[in-house]
Amino acid sequence: MQNTLDLLSQVLFVALMAMLLYVLYRRFIAMLSKGKITGEYARVVELTRPEIGQLLLTVETTVETHCTVAWAKERAADIQCLPGVSQHVIDTGLDVPEEVRLDFGNQVIRRRVAG
Repeated sequence: MQNTLDLLSQVLFVALMAMLLYVLYRRFIAMLSKGKITGEYARVVELTRPEIGQLLLTVETTVETHCTVAWAKERAADIQCLPGVSQHVIDTGLDVPEEVRLDFGNQVIRRRVAG
């Protein structure tokens, strides 16, 4: 009889732990999907420096969207991206940025400048 109770308590303990893990897993998944961004996303095709003081940005989107391109704490430019592939030449002045932050409203992309 003692062995049967030990086995039964072990089975109940394992079942309880499995239920606890399942509940924690469900809460973790709910936490990850809470506030999930939905909508259309832009894709940065290319970001190069054709000349000193300029950036060439190529963006592909499915909808018209606004983008803020920032490369220094106080330096930024606003561009309007059209559906499809669009190219933009951005004047950076005397700055030579190595990394650029692109804010599309529903997504933020950080990209190193090639070239």
